[in-house]
Amino acid sequence: MSAVNISLIILLFSLLFAVVGLAIRVARLLAHPAIKDPSPPKASARKGIFYAFTLGMLPWKKESARLHPLVYLRGVLFHIGIFTFVVLLFVSLFVNLSHLSGRLAFSPFLGLGLIAGVTALVARFTDRNLRALSRPDDYISLVLVTLVLLSGLTVVLNITSRAVFWGFVSVLCLYLPWSKIPHVAYFFFSRTVFGVMFGRRGVLPAAKTELRN
Repeated sequence: MSAVNISLIILLFSLLFAVVGLAIRVARLLAHPAIKDPSPPKASARKGIFYAFTLGMLPWKKESARLHPLVYLRGVLFHIGIFTFVVLLFVSLFVNLSHLSGRLAFSPFLGLGLIAGVTALVARFTDRNLRALSRPDDYISLVLVTLVLLSGLTVVLNITSRAVFWGFVSVLCLYLPWSKIPHVAYFFFSRTVFGVMFGRRGVLPAAKTELRN
């Protein structure tokens, strides 16, 4: 059995392990009963949810992003790199990337994501406030994702093989259930709760409409 086939088997197992682990964490979250707001609604919770996932995501609508635009941009580039890596991983399961025409189209996004990841890691070490807030998992998760972006970049540049790329992805997937990375799922819950809570209270601009009886 070739190294590529072995690495593929390990990758598929690790992907399954990550999906099951993430499903368990989401199931535990859903097992907690929802807290009902006893106050009478003043506006629309539904429009609050819509605002939370649309206009509420714009940088000038979020104080932290508005005050720190470069940090916001770094986060955007990092997550674009992650999305590109996910697409690249899916493609690599079916196509030998060294024979894929247009594979270099992935490199700018992976490269920018890689730079953003390295910059974020440096900030974790050098910024006193970030260093005080950081825990070992913050560093481990950031390092693993950054290494995956690096391996993705090297494979599209024909520096390394799919087996190397899949190896880094496998390590990330095996660590994923124990890490902070599942915030990718929690994000949707938190934004929904935010929209419902502040939407029905009439705090959000988009929800400040008269309720229909």
